[in-house]
Amino acid sequence: QPLVDFLQRGELPKCARQALAQADALVTLDPPSTCADCPLAHQYQGRGAITGQLAYGGKTYGLLSVSIPAEMTKNQEELELFAEVAGDLGFALHSIELREERQRAEEARQKSELNYRLLVKNIPAMVFKGYSDWSVDLVGDRTEVMTGYPQADFDSRRLKWSDLLLAEDLPAAKDIFIKALKSDGAYVREYRIRKKDGDIIWIRERGQIILGPDGRIDYISGVFSDITEQKQWQEDLKASERFLQNVFDAIQDAIVVRDCQHNILKVNRWIEERLASQMPLVGKKCYQVFHNRQSSCPWCPALATMEDDQIHTQINPLPSAEDCQAWFEITFFPFKDDRGQMIGIIEYGKDITARKLAEEALKASEAQIRHIIEAAPIGIRIAQHEKLVYANPAFVKMLGYDSAAEIIGQPVSSLVIPGHRELLRQRHLDRMAGREVASNYEITGLRKNGEPFDAAVWLTIIDYQGAPATLGFVIDLSAEKTLRTQLQQAQKMEAMGTLASGIAHDFNNVLQAIQGGVEMLLLESHIDQQGHAGLKEIDRAAQRGATLIQHLLTYSRKVESRLSPINLNQTVERVKGLLDRTIPRMIDIELQLAADLQTINADANQLEQVLLNLGVNARDAMPEGGKLILATENVTLDEQYCQTHLGSRPGNYVLLSVTDTGCGMPPEVLERIFEPFFTTKEMGQGTGLGLPMVYGIVKSHEGYIWCDSEPGIGTIFKIYLPVLSETGQALGIPEEAAAPLRVGTETILVVDDYEILRDLNQRMLGRFGYQVMTAASGEAALEIYRHESQSIDLVILDLSMPGIGGKKCLEELLRLNPQARVIITSGLADATATEEALQAGARGFIGKPYNLKKLLIKVREVLDQY
Repeated sequence: QPLVDFLQRGELPKCARQALAQADALVTLDPPSTCADCPLAHQYQGRGAITGQLAYGGKTYGLLSVSIPAEMTKNQEELELFAEVAGDLGFALHSIELREERQRAEEARQKSELNYRLLVKNIPAMVFKGYSDWSVDLVGDRTEVMTGYPQADFDSRRLKWSDLLLAEDLPAAKDIFIKALKSDGAYVREYRIRKKDGDIIWIRERGQIILGPDGRIDYISGVFSDITEQKQWQEDLKASERFLQNVFDAIQDAIVVRDCQHNILKVNRWIEERLASQMPLVGKKCYQVFHNRQSSCPWCPALATMEDDQIHTQINPLPSAEDCQAWFEITFFPFKDDRGQMIGIIEYGKDITARKLAEEALKASEAQIRHIIEAAPIGIRIAQHEKLVYANPAFVKMLGYDSAAEIIGQPVSSLVIPGHRELLRQRHLDRMAGREVASNYEITGLRKNGEPFDAAVWLTIIDYQGAPATLGFVIDLSAEKTLRTQLQQAQKMEAMGTLASGIAHDFNNVLQAIQGGVEMLLLESHIDQQGHAGLKEIDRAAQRGATLIQHLLTYSRKVESRLSPINLNQTVERVKGLLDRTIPRMIDIELQLAADLQTINADANQLEQVLLNLGVNARDAMPEGGKLILATENVTLDEQYCQTHLGSRPGNYVLLSVTDTGCGMPPEVLERIFEPFFTTKEMGQGTGLGLPMVYGIVKSHEGYIWCDSEPGIGTIFKIYLPVLSETGQALGIPEEAAAPLRVGTETILVVDDYEILRDLNQRMLGRFGYQVMTAASGEAALEIYRHESQSIDLVILDLSMPGIGGKKCLEELLRLNPQARVIITSGLADATATEEALQAGARGFIGKPYNLKKLLIKVREVLDQY
């Protein structure tokens, strides 16, 4: 047993190993010492051993070892006998092996035959031997099951296999057979047959064409298999695959399936269209397609998924068909086979570009909002638990502090006057408790220096760092109240300007009629000297009325200024010379002129009127004498000044100030000084148009005028006139050159809604040889012009008429005849309207009231030049 155990462990004694290594028998004289590792060595004390192979036909079947007395191991007969016995045993073992092999082969044959018979019997197929005429010999008992026909029908050749084939499948079946005949004879073809009961089934025919010695078809050996269910499975599978593919392609997100070597196995249609790739993506490396790399991405989450079998997500920028970067949130899922082994990764990518852009826009918006809040001109603060937690610079500045750190953490109630603190506190408690409370109100704040100020507050509840808080917007009403007063005054002045302009227009029409009528009467020869003098007096009165109207137009800024670059110091010095001769000597006139005064673009004559008016008013304010100071200097108005002085604009100005030490004015008078016809002087002492005219001139120069006065101390007027920039151009209206008075014979159409002026113009022009037509409206003028355009040489058109008005009438006249000669007239000296009409095609302009000479000169000028 020890030797058996030794051999079962796979070990061999030394003698066995040596015997296997040599062809002859091995003789061991002293086994205990030579073969000490043998478990039986101790039993061979004093004996020898012969060991040899049991082999036959070059194959060793085992070993034979015998123990004999040591001296017999050298006997040749013993050795030969051992060799003979070993040879016989080797042959016997070989014979036994052959017998067992034959027995196993026979059993295998019988088993194979049995399996074949069972296979033929049980498989849904028929083994056949076919012939070139489609007749078949069928093996097995499934003929009737598969075809519905008994096997005898085929054996008797009453029925051929081609009789069962559907006609539409027969050509393809023949083609496959012909191709096989031209190659190795093996073929597989699928077609449909009609069973006896009419059912149609699918057949797969797998066959081998056997040729005879003459090269002709001897027979065909093969198998018919019913694959109807398989075909149905295939159709179902295809339908399922189509369904899954449609679902796969309908998903409007990226889906990529790849193996563990980063090869793309499948992608959905969305990502193909997104990348607009001209080459198929399947088979490419994912890092080449999506990251334009030649090696795998070391940061790829797919590596982590393959390592820990977990789902990982990453946001990546990916290319798109529009060559713009798109952002995707990609989730990496393990892709496993039926055995649960990971074979790849499924990547699901959702396009979050819009979300990414929205987040970036939100960040930018938040930064912008922070910037806006920090730069906001109104105070913005946040309070939590009745204490300030945030204050923007405007709020800090409003309260007079140097930094927000000084007030952060302070109770909100400490920033208002003591009398309002309890009210503020109670409102805060009510608001935080959800009780109804006013969200906007006015309160009196308290600056750092103890100065109270009126403030408007708007409050709302917000979430601030996870807790309720109040967001407050605070406006210092001190400046607003001042601006509100200035705005009301400016609106009043604008309304009065519009009113004055309308009055001026109507008065100009009246004065035009008076002056024109007087001029026509003066041309009559039968008027005696006394009548002539009376007419002259009427004419002078009309001219004085025209001057007043001019003042009204100046106030309403409807008078054109003749602008040119001037040094205001020179104008001031000229006016001082005039004032020295008109103001009593008890009033001292002092000049304080800046030596480096900048140039302005202005109408020198109008500025002289401004200075003379202010000088005369100062004289009237100092009946007992005093001082009048005329000063100039260069100044710059900043945003802060302009925010509290409505109508002013930031920039560089020349400041003209007129200061007197007179009686001054109370507030109720000061706020009305620029109103037309308002005066504090006695009847007959003033028209109330002087300061309105000053106001209009300053505004027409794009300037700003400000007045301050205090009873018993005096008055100061400050006039800011914009500096002429180095690149700016001085714009003005050229003076009209005088022209000789001439007559004519042309036909003129006079269009004016004022009947007296139509008749007057008709008589004046007719007296000097012209043929005159008249129209009372733009519509009537167009009707006349459509029929008489060939005979009308000139149109005199009033711009300010009801109906379609003069401007529309001018446009229609020029549309009817682009070469039409039109002179426009108006009682409104509106530079803008006049310029627009001239640019539209009018050939000249005459402002009302005009005299006969001016009318005749302009008419002749236009007729001769165009």
